[in-house]
Amino acid sequence: MNRSFQMLSVCLRALAMIVMSAWSASAHIGQQNVVFEGTAGPYPIRVIIKAPVVVPGLAEITVRSLAPGVDAVSVLPMRWDTGRKGSPPPDKARPVKGESDLFSAELWLMTSGAHSVQVTANGARGEHSLLVPINSIATARLALPKWMGGTLAVLGVLLVCLLISVANAAAKESVLEAGEVPSPMHRRRGLAAAGVATGILACGIWGGQRWWKAEEQQYLTRQLFEPFQVGTTLTEKDGQSVLRLSIDFSKGPSSFLRNVTPLIPDHGKLMHVFVVRTNGFDAMAHLHPVRISPTQFETALPPLPAGNYQLFADVTHESGFSHTMLGGFGIRPTTRTDAFKPTDEDDAWKSAASADGNGFQIKMAGASNFVSGTDAGIGIQAFGPDGIPKELEPYLGMLGHAFIMAEDGSVFSHIHPQGNGSMGAAIAFTRREFGTSAAQKLAEEICAPLGADRTLSFPYVFPKPGNYRLWVQAKAGAKVETGTFRLTVD
Repeated sequence: MNRSFQMLSVCLRALAMIVMSAWSASAHIGQQNVVFEGTAGPYPIRVIIKAPVVVPGLAEITVRSLAPGVDAVSVLPMRWDTGRKGSPPPDKARPVKGESDLFSAELWLMTSGAHSVQVTANGARGEHSLLVPINSIATARLALPKWMGGTLAVLGVLLVCLLISVANAAAKESVLEAGEVPSPMHRRRGLAAAGVATGILACGIWGGQRWWKAEEQQYLTRQLFEPFQVGTTLTEKDGQSVLRLSIDFSKGPSSFLRNVTPLIPDHGKLMHVFVVRTNGFDAMAHLHPVRISPTQFETALPPLPAGNYQLFADVTHESGFSHTMLGGFGIRPTTRTDAFKPTDEDDAWKSAASADGNGFQIKMAGASNFVSGTDAGIGIQAFGPDGIPKELEPYLGMLGHAFIMAEDGSVFSHIHPQGNGSMGAAIAFTRREFGTSAAQKLAEEICAPLGADRTLSFPYVFPKPGNYRLWVQAKAGAKVETGTFRLTVD
């Protein structure tokens, strides 16, 4: 009897330890990185946020001071609908040992939806803050390693056997004196108790499985966020091809629906659509459809070559929630037309048959080798026909746009010289928390002029190794040019 209880206690402790180790080992797998570079008052800083893949979850925050003078950093998470008034006290970031300009912190994001993180830098020139927009969403279902599942199954079977053995021993031997041999009646009583215990445990296992399945289904339907799918239709209108997009936000998870507020402009546009020909990645377009109904957008399609195209559509809501929607379509030679009038004056595209550079060329500058998971700066320069670096002009409110796509389609990011966070959301959050003048100042900083070497840098963290395609768009001489590059990330 005592030996049975001791074995049961050991198994329960082992089971608890394994479950805890499974949670800690899988808590930071597959996180999405948010990079934001800006100024907190006089302090230029770069913020990298590794968002959790489940909610509630821990966000890992790294703050690097790009100039001397920052002595301390604090971070504060804020929900879009409560702001600072509904937030806990800020957490102090810890200096990273051996680094004089690097600070790190961890913040719990307790609810799904749009958030911002207030990063406050303190130094000799006072205390100043900036806001970094971030989405708190569940993007993955954490998997249990096979070896751990097998171990838990074996321990579970052992635990059930021990419980049945305890029930048998309790009914058969608990009323006997020490050393007394159980009679046939006591044995029958023990077997009956073991049978009842087996039935109860079987019902418990069945009920637990049903409960677990219900919880899993609730997570998949109410919390797990997947990119919205965009319906696409190609038609002919006024002698040119027109792409119509259909979106139904009501089909998202319930945790997302409360963030479905009206759309706001990002870089002056309600939607940014990027289309890439997957037959060789040799044709692309950056378009800005107009809304023709609450759920439909429309844009003229440039004279792109026939083939299959992947579509990425970026939008930002009033809540600050920004996301990329996915779609695809095919262009047949019979549907292609040469009569093209852009829907938006800032639409830009490039293919092998495009004009030869509009008088300037975009080239990579600085590092060309990248490692996944590390802070990378993608530098570019624009050169004129004379080989002299050109001065860039504002394009969509900043000096450059870029988007990165993994060749297998698993990664896409629309990035800027300030990072991959939504600039529209950053300006909206800043206006709410710090006022219109602070928002205006941020908008001006986003379009700051180039340095003396005329190099434009895009901060980014590649989420995984592989082959990537990079498209960089910049404007000079009132013309928009697109540079295309293939990158290998280790």
